[in-house]
Amino acid sequence: MAPSSLTLRLRDAAGLLRGTRDIRPLWQMARGAARRRILQAQLALPQADLDRAASADLPASHYGRNIQTLVAAVQMRTPPKALGAEYELLRGQMDLVHYYLSNNDVAQAGQDAIAHYILIGAREGRNPTPLFNSHVYRTRYPQAAASNLTPFGYYLKTGRAQGHIGAPLKHHDRMAAVLGLTPQDALDQLAERTADIRSRLETGVLGEMVEKAAHFDPLIRMGWRQATQVRCLPFSSDLVLTRVAALHEMQTAAGFRRARAVVVLGHATGTAKPEPGNLEQHLIRALARRFGGDAVLVISTDPAGPPSKDALPPEVRVVDFIAPTAAMGKFYQLRPLVEFIRSLRPEICINADSAVMWDLLKVYGKPLTASVPVVGLFDRFDSDVFNNAVPSTARYFYRYFDLLQLVCSDSPATLDALADTFCVPPAQRAKLLAIEPPFVRVQNQTRSLPAAPRAIWVCTLTDLPDAQTVFDLARSHPDLHIDIYTIGLPATGNMLPAGRPGNVSLHRADNQADVSLSKATLLLAPGTCAGRAVFRAIAVGLPVAMPAAMRNDLELTLPGASMDLNDAVTTILADPSAAKATADQIAEQLSTRHSRERFEAQVDALLAHLAQQTKASEADQPVATPKATA
Repeated sequence: MAPSSLTLRLRDAAGLLRGTRDIRPLWQMARGAARRRILQAQLALPQADLDRAASADLPASHYGRNIQTLVAAVQMRTPPKALGAEYELLRGQMDLVHYYLSNNDVAQAGQDAIAHYILIGAREGRNPTPLFNSHVYRTRYPQAAASNLTPFGYYLKTGRAQGHIGAPLKHHDRMAAVLGLTPQDALDQLAERTADIRSRLETGVLGEMVEKAAHFDPLIRMGWRQATQVRCLPFSSDLVLTRVAALHEMQTAAGFRRARAVVVLGHATGTAKPEPGNLEQHLIRALARRFGGDAVLVISTDPAGPPSKDALPPEVRVVDFIAPTAAMGKFYQLRPLVEFIRSLRPEICINADSAVMWDLLKVYGKPLTASVPVVGLFDRFDSDVFNNAVPSTARYFYRYFDLLQLVCSDSPATLDALADTFCVPPAQRAKLLAIEPPFVRVQNQTRSLPAAPRAIWVCTLTDLPDAQTVFDLARSHPDLHIDIYTIGLPATGNMLPAGRPGNVSLHRADNQADVSLSKATLLLAPGTCAGRAVFRAIAVGLPVAMPAAMRNDLELTLPGASMDLNDAVTTILADPSAAKATADQIAEQLSTRHSRERFEAQVDALLAHLAQQTKASEADQPVATPKATA
């Protein structure tokens, strides 16, 4: 059957379409070539303008005749129609010398600097003047990116009248505030200063000397292009600017006064009244009693923020380190901190569980400890704390032992474990000093016991190895409900072992003070070393189920000292009245052993050693470290 005329026409149309697809790449290439020719025509300086500029009597400049000729040719050129009014707008404002010297490809090609910036340079992030950054301006003012103008063109036409900051640094306004200037006034003064320096390089004796030296060493001429990028401190870079601004803000918070004692805190210190077992809080108050509260300064490196005012004596100054340095990287934060501490000229600097301070000692430990005596506080450690899977401050002991003036802890057993684990020589064990905070019972504490027995376990990162023990205990006592409060762990509890029993509930707490003990029957302490939760429970008269190892750590002399954790829980649940009497006996023993007088004597021994060491270092004589008061 012969095809119809309609079918033949459709076949011809299909063939035509196939032919169109075959020639499409050639057409696209031709269109691209045409666009490139148009672009090159717009970028190229007319030869007539170049000839007139070359023959013109131009003022002498040390940048060289070639740059002078290009600049003069741009100024003589008739604005290209395709570039519109923006070309004329930029002509009197762009720093043509700077653009050519900082973009060698444009100068080598002999292209029009203004046209290059409009067509290519702005999109690539090139800068029309040393005091204007195209990328920073787009970031600071997103509406400029949506405009058809270049960032510099938008600033000149619209932004400047609206009060936009055209400074090249992101934190220019922050530094202007430090200097007591508006951002625009700071930029104007910076422009005046850099213009003066540039004029000396362009036409002065200094520039003449550099130009003569360039005839003998080509590298000098290659570096000459940096002469237009004059950097005046502190506006040399964002890093320097934020570092100076952060240091000034911390000094402002400190009242621009020195401090005799500095305590660097890694976490909040707790409530208004010093908590049992909270060594940092008691130590800050002891230093305030000796030096005066205004002479003690606390530096908070806690990302959650500084401690509340009621957690410290009212006269003690508190400086937040995180907020002023938030714009800096973790490594670059350390420099302002070490300079700040050194400027305070303290008689003692205590690192109280601050990871930032430990990192600082790694980088700036020697220059800091050369003028500031640093004391490291180490919390009580469980027996498995030296397992690599359990992070703790113990890993800092060996690394910074020689830098620290003293190593202190609230547990003599912890100091013995550190000395034995890291093989501290007997002659250097005198650097280990126990400072045990006073134990104060909470009087008239009323607790309403729940109808069904409830236990509390406070779990931090170092307590994770005991989680399986708590789960096994829950299975052995199905009538006992256990509330686990995790501190510093994910709220989901995915770091705990699998197979959580049904009578175990998970709760999230920011710190120890957030854990309420008022409605608990007992506190679980499955570890070998008493933490702050144990001291808090004993202070309010809450029975604590603890194994024999923890009883030994607390140096308790009570019946049933050999019981394991499961037997201790069974005993407490069987006779709550007897358990309450035992809790009162434990509190009485701790009050006697951890007395305020003993703590004050230990603090005096600490300060006496530092004072003696300071005198010895000035006389360059060795000193024997005194023993801690028993």
